[in-house]
Amino acid sequence: LLALDAEVHLLGRQGKRVVALRDFFKAYRQTNRSEDEIITNIEFEMPNTLSEISLYKNSNRKDLDISAMNLAIRIDWSDSQKQTINNVIVAAGGLAATPIRLKKTEQDLKNKNFLQALNTIQSEFTPISDVRASASYRRLVVENLLKRFMMDQMGATL
Repeated sequence: LLALDAEVHLLGRQGKRVVALRDFFKAYRQTNRSEDEIITNIEFEMPNTLSEISLYKNSNRKDLDISAMNLAIRIDWSDSQKQTINNVIVAAGGLAATPIRLKKTEQDLKNKNFLQALNTIQSEFTPISDVRASASYRRLVVENLLKRFMMDQMGATL
């Protein structure tokens, strides 16, 4: 949903309000929702035919529903020849205390600066260590997932 630039619709005593999902998560188990509010719906625009979404999941067991980390990348091309990029969204879960957008990495990918993107992604989060994965493992895997995306979807040679 972060890669789709979703919005969270909330309803409480003060009325209705809309929060961008990228701003909804404040800290571990803390959101931008008041105690009296409920989520009524989550809204996003459907990607068009010039958009591609790549989803990656890393977990200890293939069928385990809880991932150690995940990466979602949406790329919006300007034409079917995939020469020019209009927009890129990179969203990650399990890397840090909350799901995050990697905005500087997005800009590097939009400019097709692939080697810089690999360096930038490492600077955009503080990895957590828990029972699913260590911080160093998370850094290595997220870099490898980004490399995979760049080679598969953008034709990058690294």
